Amino acid sequence: MLVSFSILGAFLILYSIAGYMAFGPCVQSNLLKSFPDGVFSKIAQLSMVFACFAVYPSMMIAMIAPIRNCSLEQFAQVPAMAIRRQKQVVASVTAGFVLASVLMALTVDQLGIVNVIDGALSLFVFVALAPGLVGLFLLDRSSTAWKASMATLIALGTILAFLGFIFLDNEPALLGDGGCFLPKSSGSISIHCPVKAEVSMLVALS
Repeated sequence: MLVSFSILGAFLILYSIAGYMAFGPCVQSNLLKSFPDGVFSKIAQLSMVFACFAVYPSMMIAMIAPIRNCSLEQFAQVPAMAIRRQKQVVASVTAGFVLASVLMALTVDQLGIVNVIDGALSLFVFVALAPGLVGLFLLDRSSTAWKASMATLIALGTILAFLGFIFLDNEPALLGDGGCFLPKSSGSISIHCPVKAEVSMLVALS
């Protein structure tokens, strides 16, 4: 787990660095909109469509797993009727998630605020709250130092998540105002954001 998350963190850091070096301070929250028109951009957009198709089943399975694993007695006393009702509930919840995703996609046209809020929520739930509660109540460790560390994890995660809801802008313009050590010339980064197609392809396929 530690190795896999370390590799994932390194990948995301390198990806963000490559994006800022390729597009500069005016990079859009939806990176695909920063790509120049061309074949490479179309390939990147099509690849994102396939990525969404690939991720959807795993995300949906995880969200409806609690319903599938519920005792049949929660749905009905007769086994046959319970199985039928369970399938109906699973289908209804699945359709609800899909409908909510469609409405959100039709309503929100900027990914920036969505990414920030999603990141803050993910930090609170997956990094702070869930691991902290597991460490406090499910693991067989009861030392004072361990409990203090888990409580600290929850507290720090909650504070950082709260700050994430307050500071909603990543302020990429600071890259062009002396806030970044990357060169500002016509080389790797530019205030006018020229980007070569091969660079955008590299960032997209990474």
